[in-house]
Amino acid sequence: MAIVQNIFRLLAKKQLTHDVFELKFTSEEALAPKPGQYIMFQLPSGLKRAYSIAFHEGNVFTFIIKQMSYESAGSREICDFPIGQEVFGMGPIWHFVLTDGDVPRLFIGTGTGFAPLYFQIRTLEARGFDSKTEFLFGVRKTEDMFYQDEFTRLSQSGKEFSFMQYLSQDESETTEKGYVTDKLTQDYVASFQEFYICGSPVMVRSVRDMLAGFGIPKESIKFEQY
Repeated sequence: MAIVQNIFRLLAKKQLTHDVFELKFTSEEALAPKPGQYIMFQLPSGLKRAYSIAFHEGNVFTFIIKQMSYESAGSREICDFPIGQEVFGMGPIWHFVLTDGDVPRLFIGTGTGFAPLYFQIRTLEARGFDSKTEFLFGVRKTEDMFYQDEFTRLSQSGKEFSFMQYLSQDESETTEKGYVTDKLTQDYVASFQEFYICGSPVMVRSVRDMLAGFGIPKESIKFEQY
């Protein structure tokens, strides 16, 4: 699909954690993004910032954005938008997209690298989760967790989906202590055919190196780093 220049209007805003927001925008133009793509926003300040689409239904687009603390952060500006704020956007853009077909897939994410992976997983849910699908997701502390009810719903749907939450600096009865890389072993990854990775550059690089060491072909590893 061609890249479209468009106007987005903020429809709803929800604070998920102390620094992560869910923003829902309506789009003037009809768009059909591929799962994993982003919109490049031209903010009122003049800053250009790319934010991955977390989900969309019709012309309503959901974004999961971490609000950075420094004054000039684009994320601070967009998360402070009042309801009804209009912003220019261009997209959908990028090639970190879900493939067609039914194959076992492993999704690995940290922080707001969550957004494109969630869009991809919801797309697989719509397809029926015909193949094994697992999501390893890591944040630092319990207070950084979000969308837990949503992943409980997906995990209890009786389909081929499972979710594992990791906390690197905290502990709880429903999570794993450590990092998403702790789960990765030769035997574990052997049951998947495609791998989708999104998060910090350090995590993405570490996972890619581990998968390569296990003999996973490069074409089976899809990634984006924030």
